[in-house]
Amino acid sequence: MNLLTAYKRGFSQTLRLQRMVAAIYAIHLLFALAIAIQAASVMQALIGDSLEIDKLLSGYDHTVISDLRHVHGEALGVVTAQIKWVLLLYLLALVGIRGGMIALLRDTPPGTRSLRSFWAGSYRHYFPFLRLGILMLGLQLLTAVAVFVPFGWIVSKSIGPGFTERGVILSALPVLLLFLALLSFLMTVSQYAHARLSRPGKPPIRHSMWAAFQMVLRHPGKTWGLFLFNVGTLLPLSLLYLLLSHAVGMSGSFTIALGFLIQQAFVYARILAKVINWASALHMEAHLNPEEAWPEFAEASA
Repeated sequence: MNLLTAYKRGFSQTLRLQRMVAAIYAIHLLFALAIAIQAASVMQALIGDSLEIDKLLSGYDHTVISDLRHVHGEALGVVTAQIKWVLLLYLLALVGIRGGMIALLRDTPPGTRSLRSFWAGSYRHYFPFLRLGILMLGLQLLTAVAVFVPFGWIVSKSIGPGFTERGVILSALPVLLLFLALLSFLMTVSQYAHARLSRPGKPPIRHSMWAAFQMVLRHPGKTWGLFLFNVGTLLPLSLLYLLLSHAVGMSGSFTIALGFLIQQAFVYARILAKVINWASALHMEAHLNPEEAWPEFAEASA
């Protein structure tokens, strides 16, 4: 199976699960509204009908934000603390979303796929996926330390006559690319570790991680390459969103409403792309390990 075939099968499967995609979108929207309502209420209380709010419609205005921080710093601090808790709950919810998504994509028979199966999969896989996510996050943090700490030490020792910010930026670019490459590798390993961990009998997390590392190292083009291919499909989508947002602007009620619709369409498209990413990876995993895959899924991924 090549990358394009895996992507097509993931795309086709995702299109048949639009109720699941809509449910994931609704969850994201609820968390976004929880943050937006808190922020809007505070902004209304602090600024009210002041014309200062109009300056924020056209984009980021440092003067307005700085004034708010100095005059109303305590009130903004309370909102920031509340938003942190909402973001934490959102990250925890993502673990459940991932479990439910895999349940519908692979280990639920096609004739019985429903949102009830999605929630059941979320519950069944939640705690193993949570432990795996914490371990993978730890590996990502260690990778960041291993890459950026030596770079920072080298830069600090290199500061002297002739030192320029441009030189630091140019030297940081390959380091940043290295980190992004390693990060994408770990994210690929995470996908296949989740796939193995969701198998019947719940294999140990360390075994799932080690097997996923071995699979990605043995088949980097089919696994890591597929992940990068899926990420690459988001680039033109993001560019289109930026162009449309810039063209519409936010100068009145109509353009604000239109901008909101464009933004939500982009969010939905991103969720769709992420589900396609996981679906195509599951097809590739079943293709590389047909003897261990579910019969229905292995037949579709052969």
